[in-house]
Amino acid sequence: KIVVIGGGAAGAKAASKAKRLDAQNYVEIFTKDVNTSVSLCGLPYYIEGSVKDINDLIIRTPEKFLENGIPVYTKYELQEILPQQNCVIVNHIFYDELILALGAQVYIPDIENVHSKNVFKLRSIEDALLIKEKMQVSKEVLLIGGGYISIELAQAFIKNGLKVKLIEHKNVLLSDFDEEFSKKIQEALASTGKENIELYLGEKVTKFNVSEDNSFKEAVCESGKIISADFCVLSTGIIPNTEIAKKAGIEIGVT
Repeated sequence: KIVVIGGGAAGAKAASKAKRLDAQNYVEIFTKDVNTSVSLCGLPYYIEGSVKDINDLIIRTPEKFLENGIPVYTKYELQEILPQQNCVIVNHIFYDELILALGAQVYIPDIENVHSKNVFKLRSIEDALLIKEKMQVSKEVLLIGGGYISIELAQAFIKNGLKVKLIEHKNVLLSDFDEEFSKKIQEALASTGKENIELYLGEKVTKFNVSEDNSFKEAVCESGKIISADFCVLSTGIIPNTEIAKKAGIEIGVT
């Protein structure tokens, strides 16, 4: 009996491979999400409009897994691993072998009022639906972060007529690349957006000012600069979900 925790790309592929290698394996997938095998990379393009139906981003449904003899249990969140008992607490499920594919979550920076209304992150279909809904009734958006998702979202919002304000604490976009390449990306983005994009590089946000109903109003930078918008999206990178594994005494590698 092989239990897979996590219904994203890694968990789904591991489950399918385990079943293909030996059809006698009893394989189950447990995921805290509603959907399995979602193309997360396509979410900005749904918001943009080039992907018309968000269901097109679901690669394989639980029903499809079941056709191949792999039951999927959605809305089951892992609470604890008990390695000595070969048991995981999602509902006290016992296993012979356990595959953890817990994925990652958006890194939430230490910004005052970061959990206020109209501050979004993009990590799921549900997030994409909320952002697109807000986009359609807004004129300006603030993006925090200068990585891939932020740039893809910037283009999506510009194509939908919004003014984009992007803050990055480093002095270049896509800082994983060398400075020359990063500057070319910056020039291309500025050319695409023309007057509809403002870049604030080398700025660190310390606080969100909010309205009386706790809705995002503007970002306050360490330099004192204040940048307003109708809503904000955090594109601040991801951190791996390793805490439950650590608690179970599992050795954690490089993350």
